[in-house]
Amino acid sequence: MNSEHTKTALVLGALSGLRTLSATAVLSHYLRYNSNLKIKNRRLKFLNSAGFALLSKLLATGEIAIDKSPNIPDRVRPGGLSGRTLSGALVGAAIYSINKRRIWKGALIGATSALAATFLSFYTRKQITRNTRIPDQVIGTVEDVIAVGGSVAVLEGDR
Repeated sequence: MNSEHTKTALVLGALSGLRTLSATAVLSHYLRYNSNLKIKNRRLKFLNSAGFALLSKLLATGEIAIDKSPNIPDRVRPGGLSGRTLSGALVGAAIYSINKRRIWKGALIGATSALAATFLSFYTRKQITRNTRIPDQVIGTVEDVIAVGGSVAVLEGDR
């Protein structure tokens, strides 16, 4: 097993724990514009499509905007937690498919990483806002930058 691909699935999964759709949107964008990144599994080929790339970017942008609202349920509640875990599984499976590995292993790595990162980021954000004067929206914006920038960085490093 190539440890680079495992690390990529692990990191993209964790970034899905910060923002559900950012890693998926960045990965789909990369799949559209980098000929060396192609999904091998037919069930995951939708990630290569222009329509999915556009839709995921629009949804990710909406998620970033909505996250700043105080009325949004906590990410550790069942809906947010399951979405982030599924997104982590998807990006992990995709990375393993690209590299002709067993997609279930990538899905497991991505999902586990997303699950752990969801809880870690939730409680870290709560602790920072409780112990500093930094507004929650500022911490959320830092998370946005980490989720999007980290996704780009890990995919650039995996090329």
